[in-house]
Amino acid sequence: MKFDVKSLYVLNGRRIGDLARLKHGGYYVAAGPERFKKVEYRVTEDAITPRKRNGVLPPLRKEVTEPVNTKWRSASRKAFIASSMSHPTGHKARKPEALSEATDRSVPAARLRLEWVYGYRGHKCRNNVHYSAAGDVVYFTAAVGIVYNPDKHTQRFFMGHNDDIISLALHPERTLVATGQVGDGSGKVGTVPYVCVWDSNTTQSVSILKGMHALGARILNFDSTGKGMHALGARILNFDSTGKSVSILKGEHALGARILNFDSTGKSVSILKGMHALGARILNFDSTGKGMHALGARILAFDSTGKSVSILKGVHALGARILNFDSTGKVFDVKFNPWKPDNLVTCGVDHLQFWTMSPEGGMTSEEGDFTDNSRKTALLSVAFGRDDVVYSGTGKGDVYVWRGGKLSPQEIVQNAHESKVVFVEALLTEDSHGAARVRGFSTVSSDGTVNLYDEHFSQTNTLKLGEGDRDLSVCSLAFSPTAQTVLVGTTTNELLEVDISEPEAPRTVHELVQGHGAGELRALAVHPSEPSFLTSGEDHTVRIWSMKDRSPVLRREVHDGTVMAAAFSPDGSHIALGMKDGKIEILYKRDMSQKTVHVTSDTLGQAICDVKYSPDGRYLAVASHDGRVSVFDPTQNYDSVRQFPAGSYPVMHIDWSTDSRFLQTNDEQGERAIYKMPEGKMATKRDDLSAIVWETWTGVLGDEVQGIWPKYSDLLDVNTADVNFDHGVMVTGDDHGLVKLFRFPCIRKGAKFRKYGGHADHVTNVRFSCDGSRVVSIGGADSTVFQWKLLPDIPEYDNGEDISVTDYVSSDEEEEDSDVSDADLDSDVEQEAEVTYDRHVSKDDVKKRKKSFKYMTSGVERNKPPDESLQLKFVHGYRTQDCRNNLHYTRAGEVVYHVAAVGIVYERDSHSQRFYLQHTDDILCLSKHPADDIFATGQVGKNPAIHVWESENMENLAVLQGQHARGVCELDFTAAGTRLASVGLDDDHSIVIWDWKTSTPLATTKGHKDKIFGVQWNPYDSARFVTIGIKHIKFWTLSGNSFTSRRGIFGSAGEINTMVSVAHGSTPEDVYTGAPSGQVYVWRGNNLARTVQAHSGPCFSVKVDGHDILTAGKDGVVCMWTEDFAKCVKRYTINRHFLQAGRAALLEDKPPVRTVCPGEGAVLVGTKNGEVLELDRATGKFAILAQGHMGKHRENELWGLAAHPSENITNGHMGKHRENELWGLASHPTKQIMATVSDDKTLRLWDVAENVMLAARRLEVGGRCADFSPDGKLLAVGQNNGSFFVLNLESWPWEIKIKFHHRKEKISDVRFSPDGKYLAVASHENHVDVYNMEKGKRVGICKGASSYITHVDWEGTGRVLQVNSGARERLFFEVPRCKHLPMREPDKTLQWYTWTSVLGPLSSGVWPAGCDVTDVNAVSASHDWSLLAAADDFGFVKLFRFPCDGDYAKFKKYLGHSSHVTNVRWCHDDTRLVTTGGMDTSIMVWVRRRSAPRDDGACESDDSDTDEDGEDEDEEEEDDEDNVEDEVEKSRALFAMADVDSDGTVTSSELAKALRKLGFRPTEADIRDILAAADDEETEGTNGDSGVDPGESDSLDFARFHQALTSYRDRWER
Repeated sequence: MKFDVKSLYVLNGRRIGDLARLKHGGYYVAAGPERFKKVEYRVTEDAITPRKRNGVLPPLRKEVTEPVNTKWRSASRKAFIASSMSHPTGHKARKPEALSEATDRSVPAARLRLEWVYGYRGHKCRNNVHYSAAGDVVYFTAAVGIVYNPDKHTQRFFMGHNDDIISLALHPERTLVATGQVGDGSGKVGTVPYVCVWDSNTTQSVSILKGMHALGARILNFDSTGKGMHALGARILNFDSTGKSVSILKGEHALGARILNFDSTGKSVSILKGMHALGARILNFDSTGKGMHALGARILAFDSTGKSVSILKGVHALGARILNFDSTGKVFDVKFNPWKPDNLVTCGVDHLQFWTMSPEGGMTSEEGDFTDNSRKTALLSVAFGRDDVVYSGTGKGDVYVWRGGKLSPQEIVQNAHESKVVFVEALLTEDSHGAARVRGFSTVSSDGTVNLYDEHFSQTNTLKLGEGDRDLSVCSLAFSPTAQTVLVGTTTNELLEVDISEPEAPRTVHELVQGHGAGELRALAVHPSEPSFLTSGEDHTVRIWSMKDRSPVLRREVHDGTVMAAAFSPDGSHIALGMKDGKIEILYKRDMSQKTVHVTSDTLGQAICDVKYSPDGRYLAVASHDGRVSVFDPTQNYDSVRQFPAGSYPVMHIDWSTDSRFLQTNDEQGERAIYKMPEGKMATKRDDLSAIVWETWTGVLGDEVQGIWPKYSDLLDVNTADVNFDHGVMVTGDDHGLVKLFRFPCIRKGAKFRKYGGHADHVTNVRFSCDGSRVVSIGGADSTVFQWKLLPDIPEYDNGEDISVTDYVSSDEEEEDSDVSDADLDSDVEQEAEVTYDRHVSKDDVKKRKKSFKYMTSGVERNKPPDESLQLKFVHGYRTQDCRNNLHYTRAGEVVYHVAAVGIVYERDSHSQRFYLQHTDDILCLSKHPADDIFATGQVGKNPAIHVWESENMENLAVLQGQHARGVCELDFTAAGTRLASVGLDDDHSIVIWDWKTSTPLATTKGHKDKIFGVQWNPYDSARFVTIGIKHIKFWTLSGNSFTSRRGIFGSAGEINTMVSVAHGSTPEDVYTGAPSGQVYVWRGNNLARTVQAHSGPCFSVKVDGHDILTAGKDGVVCMWTEDFAKCVKRYTINRHFLQAGRAALLEDKPPVRTVCPGEGAVLVGTKNGEVLELDRATGKFAILAQGHMGKHRENELWGLAAHPSENITNGHMGKHRENELWGLASHPTKQIMATVSDDKTLRLWDVAENVMLAARRLEVGGRCADFSPDGKLLAVGQNNGSFFVLNLESWPWEIKIKFHHRKEKISDVRFSPDGKYLAVASHENHVDVYNMEKGKRVGICKGASSYITHVDWEGTGRVLQVNSGARERLFFEVPRCKHLPMREPDKTLQWYTWTSVLGPLSSGVWPAGCDVTDVNAVSASHDWSLLAAADDFGFVKLFRFPCDGDYAKFKKYLGHSSHVTNVRWCHDDTRLVTTGGMDTSIMVWVRRRSAPRDDGACESDDSDTDEDGEDEDEEEEDDEDNVEDEVEKSRALFAMADVDSDGTVTSSELAKALRKLGFRPTEADIRDILAAADDEETEGTNGDSGVDPGESDSLDFARFHQALTSYRDRWER
């Protein structure tokens, strides 16, 4: 329909005046005479208006390429119409039967043939390049042995390996090559390492030697005859040249602590075990297979029966064969004696070993004598000379000379090189009789220096291989037979040929092979019209390669980070790079120069996963790891067009349609979506999706590619794909290092394919060339680029010509069983997964401050600590918001749980608690020993500790530390209780197995990238356990110190889901897991058998109790099931109706249940509300055993996360703390009752004498302060939104007497006047409002503070108000006029009603040295004015004398809180002290112990005079090692002392006063010099004056301040 358009508007309503501003493809609102209509503007011609360059990138030209390069893109692509587009977004792949049964699932007719390999393995390898007899260069990379002809520029490949090749040896005849690969040590088929001997002329295998290594053959060497070979890996092996005697030993090898002996048939004769503590590391077999030696952590001697006879240092015996080993470990080199083929030598760390092979096949050895232990060092290389002389290169640059097995000190070639000697090589020739003759020697250092020596080892010449600006880090070196050239392999994966024919002439260096350095390759892009491609990765280089010339073209260093994705523009002129840090860089293709564009580093913020230009060149789409897609306009200097979310998971692949109107995305969790571009709106069915023609297809999701997924694979197994529409084939790269070729479309499951090896690790990217004739694949960890030729369906290729590199197999015939779950995470589960445990300060910081504390207080007279002390009596609270399985019964029926840094043992009959107080931060997990009352608890921390303790006497049994980072989130004992599994909070959520009795880690492995929610040992098999977490469940098996794992296979029984609870069933194969959907997943082995709907919300707990199974969930219900979830027999609902009579109160009905623990006739229940309940199984009634405020972590926390919208970060004190903390605390004036109010939006009353919660009230807004009226009838509560209210406590339910909302910022303190007439309400708006309680209105506002108000106190008569501010101000106001009073010495003239002020002379001693104004959160003076309790940011409760005047008063400190202590209050009679924790949300009740001696016991901390004045030996050693750091800490502490107002400036008087406190006597000139040197402003005064006002320095540079202060201190001490 057409209508007249009078005006156009953009979508936000702004009228468009200039039609030239209209953008092609943009949407606008057209206004006609009667109505509006949304229209799309499209230009009628394809030309793009050129843009003046002016130093910016030129506009992209319309794609114009030769027909030969574009023909394959046209007709065949148009013939293919996406069949699955009727399901536009977020759809899951349809079942095969829903598609055409006629779809071909046969193997494709086309094939791939390896054409070229770009790369060389230099890092972590040595001596792996050689000249063959034909003059070819032999080397390896990834899993490919390569023979390169430099003259013809051709490569031949040996493809007999299936994993990383790490060693290479050349036969003396220079034709046969031996290569050894790695294995994983599991002994599984396909993972056992082996050695291949192959012909370099034909690249055909001659012999395969396997069965003896577990982890890989690291060093290979032939003897001079070529008949024998040595292989050094995790073991030392002897093979003959045929390999027959060992090649048959496939099934038996040594693993772990076992030693196996084989006879010549390969059958096991004896198994020798129990002798090694850490495993048999080096094994040796003779050529017949009859003899073997083993080198482990211990050296043993055996008789012929295999029984241990004695422990001999350095000697091993099997039968009559005596074998000798080093006891140090790593072997670096092995060489045969050229004149005595039965002799060889090995060298390594602090050892040289001489070996002799006997005619019977055994071996004997002698250890080289260093003559002096001081000469022992790492020997890196070894070579033989005449008369059994041995030369070895050291890590110090010396060359050792050995004669008769002893080091010859007088012949040591000292300082032969400036760096380590990596090679010593003898240059051999044959004399007239055919015997070997030494022509000379060469040594090579790691810096590329080569020394040449004559036959007597006298130096003749020195060659520097890395001349000019080239620095070589040499890993391999080989001389040509004529010694005219030398091959140099570098650790940066380059292979060079250096001409040394004329030593004095400038050397010519030929780059034979270039490759990427160590690190994964990520980015791959193919030029749209030229036979070239681009690669980049973690070596921070971008390289362009020519497919035609098979050589590098351009290279550019990228210093800003790792390139994750790349793309050429349609005309090939620009290159877009997506970086790991979210930055986009644009390069010119012609010279790879970078130009400044409008794309900034914060465009996306997270790693870029894919970048693609639209076919018309108008847009650049960028997909990021945070699930967003950004669109830029290359024609407008890459201005941002739009950014839209494409899901909550990383977007891995994107593809444009041919008309540039649609973009399809694949994310990491298996979702495929289509968006209309450039507006970024999700396409709907009304869009003609069935007609979309895609320009490229690089995604791995959709109906069209269902067949590429093998059975039982997870969503990360297939990493990349690309389609050749012309030939109808699709190439993929997977996690198994395979490149596969499928038909396209590949709709049916079980599609057949051709697979190609070569890559040693996961294939990260594959792409077809611009004309579709080649395929490029890049490897992850192998850092190698493969170029494949696509061979069409030609008959001669079916004759097996490329059978060594080509094979096809059928994937599983059955349907795929790994459908992606659409289930969203429950809010509680998602919140728990995102919890961070960063700390503003931690107790670890206390040690750092101790170093400067003694220095700061050396000249200060400090007040004595109080005679009285505190004892922890009761703790209210239970941590459950991010914990599970942390409730247990002891054998005596006591209840064990934790909160903050306290392990609690609760005795029900006496309603009392015992405490384990040796943790220093939040306890996150708790596990019980299966047989004894022994518990393990893990905490948060930089170096988190696991404590194992017993509950009867609360004694520590072990501390396990040093293996985790950030924290320990899960623990579990084995069924026997001998081992303990722990899971960390590091990025990989590492799993560690401990022998807890010896505090020894036995094994460790990476767990999962996402948080692990549970770990549980199999009760029937102590080597198996299960872990669960975000979208994963893994079944682990421990073998020695290594792990194997199997992912859970969901199949069609259930969707992939997050698992939040786990339990083992009645057989070893039965496992039950709870999911956020409320279902219980029933597993048989690692296969999902079925699901059971148990709860309406997440099933947070599953526990097996004999034949019964208990489950609990967010719905507040506990269910009891019969065995194997056959039937639910009981359902217990948690509500007030079933609460047993008592004084405790339940906060709400049906609270979410986080954990259950079965007991005899009862069940312990832990709720999210911080309650511990005991449920009677018979009646269903429950009692409340413990409760507290709810802890909760949210995304708007301020430490390391975005601020809450209402939070003023600049306010400091409370502004720096997190939301959802407990701050509000008030003491009743006449009763043992406390009120608390928290960010969890609850107000609670506690009886601290009976230790129960009396009542609770839900609030609409959280609060952080409260106060009782003097008569105890009213309770005022300040809230976080700036309002407050006063409750009448004499009525029930409580009635609100008054309520006002005069402020927008949070209320920080409320205080009734002594007569109850007035109420002072302090806020973060820097004001204190005063209200008349009788009249119910505001009567005044106290103004004058320059920062937020922290504390308020009344004078005894109610006439004066004392105010503390965040700017460290102490102000006084007259009430009710609220007039500011400039009082000089108020404490001498006024008697205070309460004292909670952290400022002023009465509490000045509570401030530690070097602290800021926020470190002390609260103080409270006792009502008898004798004690002052303080709460600080380090989690300490401190007790001082009162008044606490002077500086740095001594105190007694008490542990228990895990994070900052937010508030402290005395009861009305001073018998108890109550403290509140911020993030730990715990309430601790301390009993006052009058006239007590020094505190000791499990529940108390050490006195401050011991902690602060004395340092233990470890700390003194730290001081010796960190003197420089100590000096800096001293300067920081002095600066903090001088900066009394915490404004970052120091006046001359403040600095002089601080120095005098420390015993210095600075002059006015000294002060001026220090401030002038530290002044940050480079100003100059007249007459040579510094230009700094001696009165004040506005801006100080701390580094210069520290330097000037150190200089002054040195002068003073002299």
